[in-house]
Amino acid sequence: MMTRPRIAATLLASALLGAPAMAQPYGAPQYGQPAQYGQGQYGQAPPAAAQQELRLNQLEEQIRLLTGRVEELTHQIQQTRQQQERAQRDTDFRLTEVERGGRQPAADAPREP
Repeated sequence: MMTRPRIAATLLASALLGAPAMAQPYGAPQYGQPAQYGQGQYGQAPPAAAQQELRLNQLEEQIRLLTGRVEELTHQIQQTRQQQERAQRDTDFRLTEVERGGRQPAADAPREP
C-alpha cells in the first residue's frame, strides 16, 4: 500500500511529466497578461541568464499550482474515504440488525415464546 507522501509525489511527478499542455512556451503571456519578456532590444534574444531565470520562474509557478492541486485532491480523497467508512459502518450495523431479526427487545419488555 502506498503512503500518502508517496502518492502525492507520484501525482506530482505524473502531472509534471504527463501534462505538456500546461507548459508555457518561451515568450507566451501568462494569466491573460501581455508578455513582459521575449526578445530584447533591437529584436535580440534575451541573455541566457534571463532565459534561465524566466524558465525557473515558470517552473516554480507550475510547482505552486500542482502543489495546490495535489492538496485539493488529497482533501477529496480524505472526504471520499470518510464517506466510504461511514457507509461501511452503516451497512455493517444494518446487516447485524437483520441477522438479529430486527431490533432487540428492551430488557424489561416481556419476551415472546
